Amino acid sequence: MWNACPCPVAASGIRTLSRVEYGDNLNLVVIAVSLAMGLVPIARPHFWDELPSGVGVVLDSGISAAAVTAVLLNLFFNRWRALTKDHPSVFAAAPDERGTPLPGTSES
Repeated sequence: MWNACPCPVAASGIRTLSRVEYGDNLNLVVIAVSLAMGLVPIARPHFWDELPSGVGVVLDSGISAAAVTAVLLNLFFNRWRALTKDHPSVFAAAPDERGTPLPGTSES
């Protein structure tokens, strides 16, 4: 039986996420979607059963599903620059909660 507490790992992850820059990019979307993908195997254990066995093996673990999702979304949003400052996403271009446009958008 596994008795190790995952608390230090969770605390380290939270500390790492506190250093992430969330402005003018889609890092918050990457984190939210990755966490959601990591919860799928817990919420619906047989969700991936219809996929090919190789894909199901990887996505059947919440940790690997979240990791694969995070890597792919980071590549798409932050490395390949699918959405650039010339064409920012709706998340980056939206005004903040006070209605002030974000720096670098056409409204500022």
